Amino acid sequence: MTLLHSALPVALASGACVAGVLLLTAVDRRVVLTSLGVLIVASSLMLIGRVPLVVSLALMTSGLAATAIILLSTSADAWPWLAAAAGALPEGRPFRLTLSVFVLMAVLGLTPGVNLPGAEIPRPVIVTALGLIGLGALQLGLSERSLRVCIGLLTVLAGFETLYFILEPSLAVVALLGSVNVVIALIASYLLLVVRQEPSGDKAP
Repeated sequence: MTLLHSALPVALASGACVAGVLLLTAVDRRVVLTSLGVLIVASSLMLIGRVPLVVSLALMTSGLAATAIILLSTSADAWPWLAAAAGALPEGRPFRLTLSVFVLMAVLGLTPGVNLPGAEIPRPVIVTALGLIGLGALQLGLSERSLRVCIGLLTVLAGFETLYFILEPSLAVVALLGSVNVVIALIASYLLLVVRQEPSGDKAP
């Protein structure tokens, strides 16, 4: 049981970070949306036993609701998950994968030195939080399409929530951040279904 309890957080941290990398490198709609769902579930399960169960379940519910909104707003025939236009930052899956590896290596190097006064936070939680924040910020920095930007924001929020609710598991803040997740997904849905203001001339990564 002790081995299981020690291995589970590592598995959840690994799953969340791998899902974050797939959000940067994958193209297929099913892979992207599944990765977002796995990221949400893994980061929420990481909090079980460390915060009230209702907090973890509320975070998971709001994240999966945001994923469902994006799922219902897209289709396989019109999947706007393409790279930035030529002339922007270097693109392509090898480039994104390389940057992802650098981000995760930096996170693994920094986590032993993270020490918050009055709080003992397990290393897998810190790796998950900082890894998702870094990968989400990378998604934001490399993206021009609204859907990529919105999913980058959801990734950053998932990382922030993982760390913040260890320190302050407040239901009021859970409700606030949960509504932010849903609003971000609704904005992505609006831009995809109504405005359609996407950069033209894009090429697949």
